[in-house]
Amino acid sequence: MSNSQANLVLYLKLDEIVEDGGTKKVIDVSSQTNNGTIQGEPQLVTDETFGSCLSFDGINDYIEISDADEIDFGTNQDFTVESWVKIAASQPDIQNGDNDIIEKWDDNGGYPYVIRYLRNAQQIVVARYDGSKNPGVKSQTQIKHDQFYHIAFVKQGSTLLLYLDGKKENSSEDTTTSETKNSSSLYLGKRGNVGNFFKGNIAHLRIYNKALSPEEIQQDINDDLSAIASFNKTHPLDFNLYDGEDKEPVIFIENDTQGEELILEIVNDSDQAITLPTKSGSVSATNHHFELRFRPDTLSPNSLKQLVLAIKQGWSMSSPVTQDDGKVSLYFLTNNPTLGARGTIPLTLQNINGAAAGGARTSRVELKCPQFTHEGETVSNYYREKRLSIVSHRGKKNIPLHVGFVGSNRILNDRSSANELILRITNVLKDKSIPLNPASQGDEASKLIISFDIDSDWALGTKSQVENITIEGKDWRPNEQPEDDWNIVKGNEGETPTWTITHQNEAESGLAPGQVVQLTISNIVSSLPSGQANLYLRYENIPGYWDGTFVCTIEKSPILYKGKNVGIGTINPQTKLSVNGTTTTNQLSVNGTTTTNQLSVNGTTTTNQLSVNGTTTTNQLSTNQLSVDGTTTTNQLSVDGTTTTNQLSVDGTTTTNQLSVDGTTTTAQLSVKGTTTTNALKLDGHNHQFRMSLDEKNRNLRFEVFYNKFGSFTRVWNKNWHWDDSAGGVISDLSLKTDIKNEGNILSRLMQLDVKNYRWKDNPEDKIKEIGFVAQDVQPLFPALVGEFKDQDADESKLTLKYAQFGVLAVGGLKELKHEKDAEIAQLKTEMKTQIAELKTEMEAEIKALKDQIQQLLRGKE
Repeated sequence: MSNSQANLVLYLKLDEIVEDGGTKKVIDVSSQTNNGTIQGEPQLVTDETFGSCLSFDGINDYIEISDADEIDFGTNQDFTVESWVKIAASQPDIQNGDNDIIEKWDDNGGYPYVIRYLRNAQQIVVARYDGSKNPGVKSQTQIKHDQFYHIAFVKQGSTLLLYLDGKKENSSEDTTTSETKNSSSLYLGKRGNVGNFFKGNIAHLRIYNKALSPEEIQQDINDDLSAIASFNKTHPLDFNLYDGEDKEPVIFIENDTQGEELILEIVNDSDQAITLPTKSGSVSATNHHFELRFRPDTLSPNSLKQLVLAIKQGWSMSSPVTQDDGKVSLYFLTNNPTLGARGTIPLTLQNINGAAAGGARTSRVELKCPQFTHEGETVSNYYREKRLSIVSHRGKKNIPLHVGFVGSNRILNDRSSANELILRITNVLKDKSIPLNPASQGDEASKLIISFDIDSDWALGTKSQVENITIEGKDWRPNEQPEDDWNIVKGNEGETPTWTITHQNEAESGLAPGQVVQLTISNIVSSLPSGQANLYLRYENIPGYWDGTFVCTIEKSPILYKGKNVGIGTINPQTKLSVNGTTTTNQLSVNGTTTTNQLSVNGTTTTNQLSVNGTTTTNQLSTNQLSVDGTTTTNQLSVDGTTTTNQLSVDGTTTTNQLSVDGTTTTAQLSVKGTTTTNALKLDGHNHQFRMSLDEKNRNLRFEVFYNKFGSFTRVWNKNWHWDDSAGGVISDLSLKTDIKNEGNILSRLMQLDVKNYRWKDNPEDKIKEIGFVAQDVQPLFPALVGEFKDQDADESKLTLKYAQFGVLAVGGLKELKHEKDAEIAQLKTEMKTQIAELKTEMEAEIKALKDQIQQLLRGKE
């Protein structure tokens, strides 16, 4: 789930410095392009977390972003300012008690936001100022030096919040009442004209014009930490260890087999070659290029005896070496010292089998490289680590369990309803138990593990919503009373919460034939889009069966079925259709019988076909009538209870006044008269007016907009079914525009667009294909030309294109092309002049030499 780009008004990744005509800049990759200018000498440094970031010296380094409306917030505007910050232990600038990290202030007037470091207390403080009131929030955590923290300053209504690493640190009331906007630039690394320089590193500065939720802040954190491209700048060497075509990082525990094959891939993730030192001789712990190291008790004793490397030209592997701490190492040596750019070396390890001790579990495996050279730098003691699952394949592959929901699998995704689902697990064998290892066996205990997807549209809920789910369990054997034999432990260590369920009954440690385990899953709240989500039930260490996973579908919907009833906005419908779940009488109740105050659609006139106010009134809604005030009237439309003939009649017959708003007699099916103008629809406001009229003579449809401040705009849809703009144009007056800047780099972006021909999916048999662009291709190049159409009925959206604007871009592109060609011609002229001058000089020298020779010959004849 990505945060809305529409609300992102500044995003400086701070992972590169761009030269622009002698000026060094950092680029704003949001749609606003508020680039920052570098002052002093901030350094671009490599970083193991982000690949690279900017380092400030605390003396005269800073970045300045010019003032702009989109990054300047008033007293009542919500916002979020967030960035990664690493603070140096020693701060050179000690003139004041704070060193300023992010500062929208030059010491004049108020300010919308600042983020500062309080040096003596080792705290972060965020604040606002309106010229008199200065509310702020301080961190409770003492900040550690030389460690990255994600800092987020959020204004949400009248509350100011400070988050550290995605967790709410503290909050306070926003007491500002006067203006907080200012004309100051935005500074990174200092405060305006005062100084207070900051020493440390800064990465990924984002500013939003809305208050982000904790989940949205965490999403940005996750996005930054998973930026593989940046990570690979400092981690060019990687590895994969997997089994089979699915490339799953897993080792199987198997009985009476020689084991499986594992593929070890050594990968160069960079665009430059990696060079290993030249080595010869036999591979060993002291003579190798790579070491693959397993945790203790990962490999079975048989594997330690049988494990070999499949033949691979130029590569050799040692026998497994058990270290003093129980870890097992495999050493690799190659006579090919170069690993090409984006290259992969696959090595096949044969006869691998997981150790049974500990049962199914997750372990770690390490790849070490003593030394290599990359981009001219020598890297020593390089280390990478991956997770490895150990899964049981002992016994039968398919376990005889049925897993499914009792009743409906639907939940209301209305952000507030606390839903409940019941999951049933049944032993379907009729005459045999399924054995279980009781909880007392620790790691080897049989486990049922429940988990859900989080944060994505297809997930059950956000992480915080899923973390609040509770699960309770009970079981019963056929013809016996329910028992509480299950221990359920919630874990939050991974990316998503898990619930691990183990059996506590030592005397009856198993599932008897027909035995049922019933899990009540409560407090399910979801704000994610309607659709299907998954519940995962993983089972491990069940004697006689492979480890495996059941997947059960949960339906997220605004409508819920329970028994024979349907609820909208309620999780407990009591009638055929219950709406909203409030206690109000007669909102809409349908139970299938014909009684007072129901909803009957049978074409007859009965008491209270629809009762709005809960009283018994005849003909609240009946044929050809609408009475809103509950009185009995013969009016086609009666709003106030008075008698007015034929205000609204929509019966499909040809009669006078099908719809007449002004009460006059007209034969039009729709008559709306705001003026005396014939055939017009006119909407009047205080300062503006919209009018649509039909020119009966020329069969043209005119759309006119009048505004007393800016004048009028007219468009005509002519009789030839085309827009005719000769009647008027799009308003484009200079007096109406602000923040005017030249659009640059048009031609190179246009050259990246491909003109496509295509058919629409709703008419795939169309003989003539259309020609145009694809919005997803245009969006990264010209985001201002891409819009979004939201279909509320289908709960989906599609991208749109402003095709008319491409004409404007064509003008700009031609202008840039002309500039380029003029520059090329000028350069050619210069080069030709130079070549002509050089040729002239050479010719003159040759002529002079010939003249000298002739003179010498003439003298010889004399």
